Amino acid sequence: MESVAYTLFVPVFLASIGLTVSFDGLSEQLLPLFILSVLAIASKLIGSGMVSRGEVALIIAALGLNSRLLPSELYTTIILVIVITTVVVPPLLKWFLKDTGGKTKMN
Repeated sequence: MESVAYTLFVPVFLASIGLTVSFDGLSEQLLPLFILSVLAIASKLIGSGMVSRGEVALIIAALGLNSRLLPSELYTTIILVIVITTVVVPPLLKWFLKDTGGKTKMN
């Protein structure tokens, strides 16, 4: 069942998320995009290396949009924050936890 989910359902789900993203008006959302990205990255690093799997956050964003709890103007911003944190946090976490002679940088 897992292989069917990852070969069929996940790509369809990700494509449906991508189809609902619109970059119209994104230039007005650059400041919120930056602020939310910095806060999300910091909170994930502070929260014991909480690395987002991405798909859960995408599902929540899609549900928020469909139930009209998330304004459509912010939807693309939220999707971009999810993508940015999913890509940026793992390398940052690896860097913070890099072994330096038996001790980590966080100790």
